[in-house]
Amino acid sequence: GNYFYIHGANLIPKFVNAALNEALNIMCYNTICHIVGKNGNAVSKIYDHDDLEVGASLGELSHNDTRALVVEIECKPVEQVENQIIAELVLEYTTVESQGKDRKQEKKTIEVGCTEDAWQVKNSRRDEVLVATVIKQTGVLDQELGRLLDKKQCDKALEVVQK
Repeated sequence: GNYFYIHGANLIPKFVNAALNEALNIMCYNTICHIVGKNGNAVSKIYDHDDLEVGASLGELSHNDTRALVVEIECKPVEQVENQIIAELVLEYTTVESQGKDRKQEKKTIEVGCTEDAWQVKNSRRDEVLVATVIKQTGVLDQELGRLLDKKQCDKALEVVQK
């Protein structure tokens, strides 16, 4: 639920309308995304979500909602060029219609392919993914340095920075 500061009675209908539109747009809630490595590959981290077994909590999802997760997947070396399944994504949620009675699941696979075509590599790179990954990794490093500095472990903090 959202909270609003309403400066006057004449604004109440506007905020009630906005809240109702948002509530009616919700498709599902208690959404959790599990990502599991497949075929010898391993999911090592979902940034901002500490427990891989619990999954990534996405909360409520609305119609045409988009969410992004930054995930580290340790992939085994591949010799084949064709796409290979490296992980499975399972989206678990409760629909509004079920009124909390049952959970649904949707499964998708995550595939990776190899190429020696430099043009394809250059044109398939997504800069927003690279930037998001760097931001998440910087946040993790910042937390680690803060923890070490709080414990007065400056030497260990310097070692982490020099890695």
